[in-house]
Amino acid sequence: MIILALDAVSAGASAAVMADGRLRGHARHEARHGQAEHLMGLVAEGLRQAGLRAGAVDLIAATRGPGSFTGIRVTLAAARGLAMATGRPLLGLAANDVVALMATASAPATDVPGMDGATLVTAIESRRAEVFMAAYRSGPEADPQQRLSAPLAALTPDAARSRLADLAGLAGTGGVQVAGCAASRLLADWNGRPATVRQIGDGGPDAVALARLAALRVSPGATSGAAIAAIVAGTATPLYLRPPQLGGARP
Repeated sequence: MIILALDAVSAGASAAVMADGRLRGHARHEARHGQAEHLMGLVAEGLRQAGLRAGAVDLIAATRGPGSFTGIRVTLAAARGLAMATGRPLLGLAANDVVALMATASAPATDVPGMDGATLVTAIESRRAEVFMAAYRSGPEADPQQRLSAPLAALTPDAARSRLADLAGLAGTGGVQVAGCAASRLLADWNGRPATVRQIGDGGPDAVALARLAALRVSPGATSGAAIAAIVAGTATPLYLRPPQLGGARP
């Protein structure tokens, strides 16, 4: 299966092409703003590296939030346009699950000294006061969604730190690993941070991990167009944790 993945819901934007589990193309633009101007160019570059046209892909995957309102709208609008133009199915995936997959791949709990069986927490920037947090238990399941232990929530930094401290107490010797583009903001100036709360990543979602997560969701059970359609049905909708706001910080 050939998957075209695109993301621009947080800092930066990226696109990736994966064919039967092998990365064929990847392009990324690191910037806090300007995703709308770069995303389709990144898609074109990823396809160019793969030597493919958009019509050759079997599935389009896109992050649907949480993140900035502008980034979510840009990502889903681009993905819907590609799906309409190619007639291919569109799978929307949560950004926190993508970040969780990235963290697990880069630093599995069993490979971090003293952190066996750790709880993984993803923290994603909202571009406003809150951060978007979710927690995952350790376990053998490859898809992070199957290990979700605390659902997504929009929290102030103080509330997020309180939640992390509570999780650290529940996790015992396993501790808490924090990943995502809001991790540094939460942990850097936290006086009295529990020793078992540690940062293992500070990036937002990337299209490579998005493509890998899409492959996990669709394969191996989906062997027909009808099966894939059933999996993707209703997924390409924005994942907002609070209503849009006018004015204030730039999204």
